[in-house]
Order: sequence, then structure tokens, then C-alpha cells
Amino acid sequence: MKQRKSTTGFTLIESVVVISIITILTYLVLNALPLARTNQEMENDLQQLRSFLSRAQQQALNEIREDDCLSFAGSDEDAQRRCSDVGVLVASGSLTMFADIDGNGDYSNGADFIIDESDLAAGVEGNIPVSIVFASTPPTIITLSDVDVLAPNESAVVKLELEDASRELTIGPYGIIEYAQ
Repeated sequence: MKQRKSTTGFTLIESVVVISIITILTYLVLNALPLARTNQEMENDLQQLRSFLSRAQQQALNEIREDDCLSFAGSDEDAQRRCSDVGVLVASGSLTMFADIDGNGDYSNGADFIIDESDLAAGVEGNIPVSIVFASTPPTIITLSDVDVLAPNESAVVKLELEDASRELTIGPYGIIEYAQ
């Protein structure tokens, strides 16, 4: 009578194939992590930018002021802030929400009041700062991009760049914020 040999376990070839597959999958996952991290940082920066722009819009719309409000505010900083249009400066690696006290439609260091600041992981396209100011003319809002008032058919674009990724936000003439993927 022949004795049957019991086979349990894996052969050497089966073990090598499984280890090779696990190695390849690990390599693919580890290569995808930096891209996923970059995309998440870009999404976080876009959300932060949208939040700053929305808050600036709301603050500009919620302030009830006369046309010549700034001339009556004098040197009272709180009165100047309430009378001013509100803007967001997007510079390389930072966001600044400000009250446009000097009324020039752009951020002026030392002349305008800083409301809030935040850091960004991404930079602005070409490292050129972009300033968006919301001028309240109730019941609507006028959008200024780098000092110029946007016409009804124009829009301002803020393009953020980080490593090989980039994202855009478009701000329309009446403050409509759109995310372009």
C-alpha cells in the first residue's frame, strides 16, 4: 500500500508571488500619499479662501453707512472700520481680511485695518498678490479686483498653486463665488 504524503502550507513560488504583490501595492500606495496630501491642502486652502471672501461680503453688506461716512469718522478707528469697504488680500502663503479705510480699493499696509489673517499652504499664481474688495451699495455689492471695479460681464480669478496642483476661485461682479475644478 502506498502512503500518501500530506501537503499542507504554501510552496516557495506561491510565497514569493504573494510577497511581490504586497510589495507592488505598498509602493503604489506610498507614491500616491504625497499627491493626496497636496490635494487635501489645496482643498483646505480653497475652503479657507471661500470662507474669508464670504465673511468679507457679509461684513460689507451688513454695515449700513452713508456715502460720506468716512469723512465723518475722523480718527476714530472703530468708526473708520464700520464705514469702510471690506476686502481680502491673497498673497503668497497668506490671507488677510481688511477694512479698506483709505478707500483705494486695495490693501495698504499701515493705512488699512486688519480684521483677520490666516496662513495658506499654497501660493498665488506667479506670486502676485490679489486683492478683492467688496464695496457695499445696499441692497447689492460691487466687487473690485486689484482696484478695478468689475463690469457685469467680468470676473476676478484667484489661482492657488501648490507643487504640481492648482485650483481656481472665480468671483463675479456681484460677489458670486464659484469654484472651478
